[in-house]
Amino acid sequence: MAARRALIAIVLAVASLGCQAGQRVPPVLVGPMRAGPSREAFDALLDGVRSAGFTVEDADVVAGRFRVVSRYADRSTRIGEHAFVVQCFQTGHVQIVAVGPRVGHEGSDYVMPPGLRRELVALSQVLTRITM
Repeated sequence: MAARRALIAIVLAVASLGCQAGQRVPPVLVGPMRAGPSREAFDALLDGVRSAGFTVEDADVVAGRFRVVSRYADRSTRIGEHAFVVQCFQTGHVQIVAVGPRVGHEGSDYVMPPGLRRELVALSQVLTRITM
């Protein structure tokens, strides 16, 4: 009986992994910013991301980088364990990279759960509106 329960638990665990299969996402690059790289443009990005309901951490204007806390969580992770690193370049482009325990790499693409990918898309749409 115990062996049967263990087998059922393994089957259910494998089935749930299939439901949370990672999705491939190419690197996200938006821009160039209409205003060009500047302190004001950086502040506009921060304000726009915050006004869209995202939480910003570790803003570094000199490096042109900030971190957006992800609201994604699943059975094995908590809210805040994933984030998006937003990097501003001198060309005026803005790159968004997802980081966290459920983010992997496959070639030049990132692999992440569908819920995290949806949040990345939402953030990239916000940044695209701000940069235009």
